[in-house]
Amino acid sequence: MKSPKVVYVSVEKRDYLEQKANILKTQMQIVNLQKKIKDINLTRLNKVKQRGLLTNLFSNLSSKLDKLEQGLPEPKVPKQFQEKPVIKEIKVEEKKDKKHKKFRITEDQQEINRLDEELQEIQEKLRALNSG
Repeated sequence: MKSPKVVYVSVEKRDYLEQKANILKTQMQIVNLQKKIKDINLTRLNKVKQRGLLTNLFSNLSSKLDKLEQGLPEPKVPKQFQEKPVIKEIKVEEKKDKKHKKFRITEDQQEINRLDEELQEIQEKLRALNSG
């Protein structure tokens, strides 16, 4: 089997440095995008967590209001002045996998820290390329 033919191309140093800088800048942009995606995922998870907390608070409030309503005396109002209140019940579903959410949040935070470190390394390489 024949080995592939090797072809050498000469490139001016200025062009080489420009292209290397472009590659490093592109890498920085990709890392920044990954970081933003992780931030969006963390925000989404926090939103779900806050929604669950609100659901719990509203259910507690509802039970307390029911207890308070039971403890209040019945008003003696003539039938002609009585109005029946209309109450709509809203059901909200909540996922019970809280431990998994906490683990994913810390895992995502570690990933963001890793991306920050990678971004700093790329910036150092770019500075070294521009100064050298």
